[in-house]
Amino acid sequence: MQHPDKERFELLAEKMLRGTLTPDERFQLNNWFSMLENEASSSQAVVTDETEEILKARLLSHIKQDAGLVVNSKRRKIFIYNWQVAASLIIILGISAWFYYHKGKDVVPQVTVAQSDIAPGKNGAVLTLSDGRRISLDSSGNTSIAVQEGTQVINKNGALQYLDGKQANEKSVAYNTLFTPEGRQYKLILPDGSQAWLNAKSSCRYPVAFTGNSRTVEITGEVYFEVMHNAACPFVVKAGKTEVCVLGTHFNVNAYSDEEDVCTTLLQGAVKVTEGKAIKYLKPGQQSVIDPVSGNIQVVEADTEAAVAWKNGFFQFEGSGLAAMLRQLSRWYGIEVRYEGAVPNMRFGGKLKRSLPLSGVLKLLKEGGIRYTLQNRLLTILSDNQ
Repeated sequence: MQHPDKERFELLAEKMLRGTLTPDERFQLNNWFSMLENEASSSQAVVTDETEEILKARLLSHIKQDAGLVVNSKRRKIFIYNWQVAASLIIILGISAWFYYHKGKDVVPQVTVAQSDIAPGKNGAVLTLSDGRRISLDSSGNTSIAVQEGTQVINKNGALQYLDGKQANEKSVAYNTLFTPEGRQYKLILPDGSQAWLNAKSSCRYPVAFTGNSRTVEITGEVYFEVMHNAACPFVVKAGKTEVCVLGTHFNVNAYSDEEDVCTTLLQGAVKVTEGKAIKYLKPGQQSVIDPVSGNIQVVEADTEAAVAWKNGFFQFEGSGLAAMLRQLSRWYGIEVRYEGAVPNMRFGGKLKRSLPLSGVLKLLKEGGIRYTLQNRLLTILSDNQ
């Protein structure tokens, strides 16, 4: 497909933000966005501050006027990003540089992070072996790490894998723990072929080979699972007092200690959620919400896209208060958040790419009227936000 003409692209982008696109123009613009975004990972170019600021000023004015920024005296609701604003952020943080620096070339630049900025998180984890050794992992290369009770442990294509492990009896079971610090996430392929994706500040403890009549792992933080079906050997996830039992399914467990509830969201299959004596069964599209204090389990209809947005490279802020939103940022960017006075009463909608540097998120908050200071990695939300 031919790359867009600069003036034509900007014209259609502005018409989109005003809501005046024709069906044919919308189709053309969507194709351009898809093409340019897919090519973005192959470029080395840099967006200058001057170019970025000019485009931001123009597009943010449209965002405030046309993309749903709503403020009232009792409750402030800020829509940061819908599908229209998504396009403008792509322009601001990458596509614009293609027009200015690569006229006629088949490349799209990535944005470099200024030295004073805080980069987004990336792949990375720490593996603790059964003998206590700790190994730092990243996504580069294919490496044989260790042999644990006959099981080969390898780091391949950015995922930790366990191959062909067999153990004589349960007494000899060796356990490993995979931990993702702040600003890191990682994929784990368990000995039975089940897959787990660990969000930032999460852990998974598991045997290097499953034995007995169940496959049990223990987690903290947030983990998404795609479990291999085995009717004779249920897969059990333990998160504190919460237990999720499945045969083969796709689900997400959010059990961060600093969140109010423990939430299990089912995408495919069926799960049984247990908290003490309370038991609930989930169908696809449902979510269990557990109050850790009372132990009560509530089953609600789930926004499955929101539940796994982190795995797909996005922050999902729909319906989030400011504190909940900043907890996501804290884990991903490795920052500490402090409030000067009460937490501002604000609600957010939409989503943002997790590949943005921190400044890209904070500038949008600033446009929404949120005042803050950032010193080193301490973000302070000032008390005069209304």
